[in-house]
Amino acid sequence: MLSRLGKLLNARVLVTGGGGLVGSRLAVLLQSVGAEVTVLDRMDAYPESAHELFGVARYGARLVVGDVCDPATVAGLLRGADFVVHAAAYADVAACTRRPDIAFRSNVCGTQVVLEQIAAYPVRRLVLVSSAAVYGDGLPGVEGPQRFHEDQCLFPLSVYANSKLWAEHQTRLMLGPSSRTEYAVVRYFSVYGDPQIPKPGSHSWMVPWLTIQARLGRPMQLNGGGFQVRDLVHVDDVAEATALALVEEQMAEQTVNVGTGTPTSVREVADLVAAHFPGARRVTTPGRRGSPRGLRLRRALLGTAALASADRSRRGHRPVRALAARHAAGGAPVAVRGGRVTACCHASGVVVPGTQEGGSQVGYIGSYIWSLRQKVGSRLLLVPGAQVLLLDAEGRGLFQQRADSGVWELPAGACEEDGDFADAAVRELAEETGLQVHRADLVAFGSLSDPRVHTLTYPNGDVTHCFALCFMARRWSGELRPSPDEVRRVEFRALTDPPSPLHPPTAVVLSMYEAFRDGGRFQAR
Repeated sequence: MLSRLGKLLNARVLVTGGGGLVGSRLAVLLQSVGAEVTVLDRMDAYPESAHELFGVARYGARLVVGDVCDPATVAGLLRGADFVVHAAAYADVAACTRRPDIAFRSNVCGTQVVLEQIAAYPVRRLVLVSSAAVYGDGLPGVEGPQRFHEDQCLFPLSVYANSKLWAEHQTRLMLGPSSRTEYAVVRYFSVYGDPQIPKPGSHSWMVPWLTIQARLGRPMQLNGGGFQVRDLVHVDDVAEATALALVEEQMAEQTVNVGTGTPTSVREVADLVAAHFPGARRVTTPGRRGSPRGLRLRRALLGTAALASADRSRRGHRPVRALAARHAAGGAPVAVRGGRVTACCHASGVVVPGTQEGGSQVGYIGSYIWSLRQKVGSRLLLVPGAQVLLLDAEGRGLFQQRADSGVWELPAGACEEDGDFADAAVRELAEETGLQVHRADLVAFGSLSDPRVHTLTYPNGDVTHCFALCFMARRWSGELRPSPDEVRRVEFRALTDPPSPLHPPTAVVLSMYEAFRDGGRFQAR
């Protein structure tokens, strides 16, 4: 395979969005065959500690921190480029569904900027990174997993998938036969591999999420029962396939799947994880919007006539063979591939439901608090956050039951970088319940910082003293849609008759609100 990449010797390659897992691995590969690599990335998709693990700059690539939507920045980098891999995107199905405006700017406007600047400053070839999400559930009327081929009809189910399909069409239109730049499109299937770090607030990366949940003693949540079928392909194979797409003559104006052709259900992955964590539990949660039921390839990029290689046939693909723990007592969850153990994700903290520190593990990994824990370990942290008491027309409060422990509480969460208490309140209410409230409708009625009530010790020894600004709101919009990762049920209840078992700090917050309501004075406890 490396000999086939010899055409890249001394070539100048621009990789947009190259600061993440796949892009950083691709940059290292390209440099190993003598290419000069420039990475354009905003570097805001992951916390700083994750970028240190990916190490795109550490391995010698030129890193330009900038926005692919900036024509001047893109034009300046294209003037010295021979090849381009356009991977920059808002690459998360759930996040794109929550914020279609950001998806449009990143995935549509960003792609348009790249294409327009390539028209002005041509390169030899552009490789557009797309996604198997464009297939959706496949052909209508076909039951069970399907084998997907590149020329079949496409039925995207999500904002993310739709933006990727638009990028494919626009690339074909603007880089057609009359263009001085060739193009190729690669559709990634389900990527896994070390060091796979979930993005803050993201639900992507199935393998590390399941491993994290099992290692922390939390139930592995199988959306829709876990019967969805995925084609899991290792990040090294994805990087090699993308690099080959830059140079293989047969790839010009072609679209090719990047996968192994081997189907694996989410439930099967959970079973592999559970084998290494005695007592690991599985729970079924509602299926996510935009999540396809089943994916199988009719042909995979690494096995096509265009890109098949002799060494590939000898060593085969890297399937997910098993998942394990580095050691029983602690350490990072790991993935086993090709007979050797490699780190899959990193987690140092356990979050107790109802606390300010992160709320759920889904929102915790990669958060500001998580990044602090990587530096200070389990020592006491002082954490600012917010709680929200939402009242209906009858004066009843909205309570939510934690998905992991069953205790009841108010929507709450920690502050993040560049945010304030009101930001935390608005964000947590939306993420946990699906309801939206405007900052102007938030009324601060108290603060809870009593260390006797709000100092929390986690099962792994982490200690947190929470400082919560407590808000009340009577106006909101949206529909109640509890996040299955964090919330089992939500209901309005009289403040004098809250559901049980009630999280102790919540009981204190309710008493503070009653005092504020009766006396009109801000409460501090």
